[in-house]
Amino acid sequence: MKNTDYLLPALAAVAVAILFPVYWIGQMPMGIGMEGADMVAGLFIHISTLDLSDVLFLVLGLLTMYVYFKLIHLLNDQLNYSSLNIVIWIIIALNAIFTGTLVLDLYASTMSADTLASNEGYLVGSAMTIAAGSMILFGILDIILGIALLRAAVPVPSVLKIFAVIAIIQGVFEVSLFLSFMTLFIFPLAMIILAAAFMRNPDSIEVV
Repeated sequence: MKNTDYLLPALAAVAVAILFPVYWIGQMPMGIGMEGADMVAGLFIHISTLDLSDVLFLVLGLLTMYVYFKLIHLLNDQLNYSSLNIVIWIIIALNAIFTGTLVLDLYASTMSADTLASNEGYLVGSAMTIAAGSMILFGILDIILGIALLRAAVPVPSVLKIFAVIAIIQGVFEVSLFLSFMTLFIFPLAMIILAAAFMRNPDSIEVV
């Protein structure tokens, strides 16, 4: 018997696992992930253009926040474990801020061509600072989340322990920045594991 109460967050987690690499791979032709002048030019084009990728970015952000919100419910309802509530709420808030960088795109879309060109450095610099800062903070929070789950005072299902280990590895990649591209692969895996955790029968007995 499956836990149908968490069917929607499980589907949302699977959707994030699919959309996350689709979005970021789609940004590579725009210069995201490159270095030097190519990256700056690509970022500027991305910021100064409103298109379907911005809609996908917004959807991805909202789905991710929903998945972590339901993770709070899962830990509270099934494990009676609320010690991670604050950490997960901070992750949700950070996702909201990162998703909110779409404001830069909206701001840029209101500028004339001359004004846009003169503000290129400010827009690109702001985007890069927010991205780097968010990545480091995500990494720290993921490491805290993973360690706390592994050291929880309550019995934690194996599937969540696997998620915890993946979260720690992901956090290390994020904090390093130069290895952050690995999240392209490991974050979708974390979401798939979470989907499995959402669909796990809470009444099942695990043999360890």
